Amino acid sequence: MENEYSISEEFIYTTMGEIANIIDNMSKFKYLSMYMYKDFLKIQIMSLAESHGFTSIKNYLVEDKLKESINIDVIWIGKSIIAISSFIITDNYNEEVCQSFSVYDAPYKFWIYLGSKEINNIKQIIKTNDVHFMPMPVISSDLLYCSSKR
Repeated sequence: MENEYSISEEFIYTTMGEIANIIDNMSKFKYLSMYMYKDFLKIQIMSLAESHGFTSIKNYLVEDKLKESINIDVIWIGKSIIAISSFIITDNYNEEVCQSFSVYDAPYKFWIYLGSKEINNIKQIIKTNDVHFMPMPVISSDLLYCSSKR
């Protein structure tokens, strides 16, 4: 990779395509809980980081302005220990999702949305948070029903 600070649009679309392929290949794992599905997806995104010459961290906790912990599912870090990308994986939308984008300011933010429910103001959310949105609905009947909260 030439310069980690000037990642091209091609890199963004390649990364999004690679993640879409991972999710497509994961369709054979029908009997995972949503929690396990997301965790496996995080591990796959971490291995993608290595293929692009980055290191990665899973479940990175940062504090917001109110000193509350916010979880970033995966971050990619460049050679100069500068964050390159952050990945948020959700199956629903709530205020915590937006907090995740604003509290950790990586230059390239990806939101992998596994839910099937339409998000009314999605264009505004994408624009406000400068995030690359990937709607990849997972058919819930293919997964074991299990709350993702612990």
